[in-house]
Amino acid sequence: MADNNIQISIVVPVYNKAKYLSKCIDSIINQVYKYFEIVLVDDGSTDNSGKICDAYSDKYPNIKVFHKENSGVSAARNYGIERATYDYIAFLDSDDYWDQGFLSEIVMLISKYPDCGMFSTGFYYVRKDKIISNDNTLIGDCIVDNYFKYSLEHTFINSSNVAIKRKILKQIGMFPVGMIDAEDLYTWAKVASVCKCAYSNKKLSYYNLVSEGWRMRKNKKDIDGYSFTQLIDKDPYKKKYLSLLAYRKSIYYLINGFRSEADKQIAPFLKGNIFSSNMIRYRIFRLFPQKYIYTLVQIDVSITRRIKRLKNLFNHQKK
Repeated sequence: MADNNIQISIVVPVYNKAKYLSKCIDSIINQVYKYFEIVLVDDGSTDNSGKICDAYSDKYPNIKVFHKENSGVSAARNYGIERATYDYIAFLDSDDYWDQGFLSEIVMLISKYPDCGMFSTGFYYVRKDKIISNDNTLIGDCIVDNYFKYSLEHTFINSSNVAIKRKILKQIGMFPVGMIDAEDLYTWAKVASVCKCAYSNKKLSYYNLVSEGWRMRKNKKDIDGYSFTQLIDKDPYKKKYLSLLAYRKSIYYLINGFRSEADKQIAPFLKGNIFSSNMIRYRIFRLFPQKYIYTLVQIDVSITRRIKRLKNLFNHQKK
């Protein structure tokens, strides 16, 4: 049974997503659990997004709207967190949406695992209106003992299926303003470094892949020099996971022509890992001119996904 004493602020950063925005907001309004507020942060949209936000705010008293100059998704989320009312902050990107039972499940996790600081559910991917399953090995609801160990095999937290205690977000300094790629993964890693995560495998969130891709933020690099090496400690799973994020960041930089920045991101993880598959990939990609790297990465990703599907099919047949 849901605990009606738990109130949640839902922060939705909005930038030029008029096509998807109503579906996103409607999915929050239609939640079975009703003890929430919506904080819409219009990050300088140039389409009709701002007007859509205002229309919802005029109609629903629990919806706040803030319009600000464009400064990126991290700054927009932080802006919303600062203006949120409640002790638990849930996030939903403006092109994603929830099943009507999402908040009820989050509240159940908060009630059942009060010592945790992060709470999430299973989710589906959506590509061109097609729902894609995102299977994992966790069963029922549980505390994820080691976020980094589990994240090596599965993506179970994204920017639209998680709620976090407000005091935890404050403790870690919230989202990294000026970080261009993987700012959400960087934040979840910082959160997971200071608290446990409670998880339910019920798929109640829908993550739209429309904005995915290394070319979406072309020719931009981090402003403040964030590095995943800043988060390394004695946990070997954490270091391995952070090396994957550093690899992703380095590939983003290679694609956009920032070779020295790519080398800086990956260098701390090369020691002792020079023969790992990702480090070998990085060295190969770096041999090619910039104009070819994106295509080569896409081919590599496609092949890797097909191999993974074949392995999963083989393992399923063995069972």
